Amino acid sequence: QMHEVGALGKILPHFGETHCLVRYDNYRRYTADEHSLRMIRFLEELECPEGTELEELSSIFKKTDSKDILKLVALANSLATVSEDETGGTQKKATALSNQLNLNQDQKEILTFLLDHFFVMTEFAFYKDFHDEEAVKDFLTLTQTPEKLNALYLVSYADLKASAPDTWTSWKRY
Repeated sequence: QMHEVGALGKILPHFGETHCLVRYDNYRRYTADEHSLRMIRFLEELECPEGTELEELSSIFKKTDSKDILKLVALANSLATVSEDETGGTQKKATALSNQLNLNQDQKEILTFLLDHFFVMTEFAFYKDFHDEEAVKDFLTLTQTPEKLNALYLVSYADLKASAPDTWTSWKRY
């Protein structure tokens, strides 16, 4: 409702920039703003999932201390699209968002990490050989901590599910 009346875009101007923004690719079915709101809905549904296929994700979500940051990443994930012509645009907007919301250093770090590496897990899952030790080492070096790995997993799930509901299947959770 806040989005429909324009309040969300006033509170978070960077989100307001994505209002009715259309991305052209084979997977997107929704505008960037709708996609972001769908991501939040799918993250929130992990609190009480229906069925057993989301048990692992639900368990990870319930244990995370970064639930609010994950939802903020969902709202801010289109910063890269809006900023792609501007060198360091995503970083600048993430910093501005962190300052606006008075995030602590840990929150800023996880927000920046997730925005900088938003598509890394999806790209790894679809385009890398996860039996290749070097590829796995590179991925683990990038994620650095279990918290970042779990956060990236949750955001990747929500992004895939929000992009196209039939994109997330039980085999993709592995």
